[in-house]
Amino acid sequence: MTLPITQQLAERVERAEMNTLLSRLKGIQKREGNPMRVQMHRFGEAMLFLTPGIPGGGFNKLMGLRNEAMPYLDMILAEFDDANMPYRIDVVPGMLQTESFQTLSKRGLHHLSFHGALVGACKKPVHTTEDVEVRQLARDDFQLYAELYGMSFSMPAFLYEAIAENNVILYDEPGWSFYLATMDGAPAGIASMHVHDDVATLAAAGTLPDYRGRGVHKALLHARMEQAVSQGCELLVGQATFASASQRNMQRCGMQLAYTKAVWGPIPS
Repeated sequence: MTLPITQQLAERVERAEMNTLLSRLKGIQKREGNPMRVQMHRFGEAMLFLTPGIPGGGFNKLMGLRNEAMPYLDMILAEFDDANMPYRIDVVPGMLQTESFQTLSKRGLHHLSFHGALVGACKKPVHTTEDVEVRQLARDDFQLYAELYGMSFSMPAFLYEAIAENNVILYDEPGWSFYLATMDGAPAGIASMHVHDDVATLAAAGTLPDYRGRGVHKALLHARMEQAVSQGCELLVGQATFASASQRNMQRCGMQLAYTKAVWGPIPS
């Protein structure tokens, strides 16, 4: 079923992504001593996420920026400057007026890229991938989860332990589930999902290079769709690099592009 794309739906998709990141970082923040140094600050409807222990824009960003939050901009940028690390500001279509974009530019920020947000009505998948088996992870599977995640994204092995610890902490958090895909008994990919209210967010997914193009990502999508339906969810949302294989797989499973967000930030040095 095709959903009419409205501003209200776009805001709902954005809130789902914010709720997922908020839940993830609240969980990581609970680790003894807060080793990732997680901080979260709200400015009106906007939410600032800072995680110096996990460099990169995915965990160090501003979401939910509206015209009403622009008076807080200097305060927000001061928080980023104090952290002294790369960050990004996600801007959803329809949220800012021309004057707000001009203000961002005057503060030395630039439009750097786009990122796709997808949405679909929750329904059981019509097709399954018979060669791929998917099961939910147990608590003692997270070292394997971390290794598969790291290898899927070409991350150095010394990060695997931190990946495991930052995800196993979510095992008992409300709404989280984790998945392992295998082919012929061999691990092939992993995924996670977060449910908040009646919206399921496809939080992460990775496929080992040797298994790409063989239906692993599709099978992980199907497993999460079935779980979302069983939990009574109304919407399924996800994020993907624009025009990527991940976006195409989501669209083949019945999801559609809700919008492409504009990613703003300082020019990388």
